[in-house]
Amino acid sequence: MNSAGEDWASRLAEGESMQDKDTIFQKQPEETGDRDRSRLIMALSGVAALLVIGAIVVVSSRSARRPSELQMFRAGSAEFDTYAPSITITDIDKATSSTLIGRKLGILKAVVTNTGNRTVSGLQIQGLAVGFGGETLSQRINTPIPRVHGPLQPGQSMQVTVQIDPIPDPGEIMDMTLQLYALKLQ
Repeated sequence: MNSAGEDWASRLAEGESMQDKDTIFQKQPEETGDRDRSRLIMALSGVAALLVIGAIVVVSSRSARRPSELQMFRAGSAEFDTYAPSITITDIDKATSSTLIGRKLGILKAVVTNTGNRTVSGLQIQGLAVGFGGETLSQRINTPIPRVHGPLQPGQSMQVTVQIDPIPDPGEIMDMTLQLYALKLQ
């Protein structure tokens, strides 16, 4: 046994109480005010955590409730295939630019017109960067209706902008174009 162990054993043999030694290391009882303040802080922290969780649930449920985006018709559906010829995309303006970190991006602006006889309540436009072999190098789908613009009435036109980010070096791109990707009719 080491000397500290022997010292402890000899004191115990002399009848010195271990309880006296334990009181040195015990915390003194907290005051009632400190306990109440501590409980208040814990309760407020719990309420704050519940509020944050509630906010997350509300925000996620709102983003999930976009039926107009989720229920759009795409190529191959009867509604899309019969009405797509009535949506024209004209006056396409093409440009390239660089971001502050040096990435290249393509910017496509055009006029979309509803030449049909029904109101378009949802619209998705796809921007494509096409290589010299006809392959898609980069693409982006924008949803101008309902995110940016309200419903597009028969005979009405609107401006759209699609930013394709990133794109390869502009020397590798044969063309950048826009096409109708999905729609929803009222």
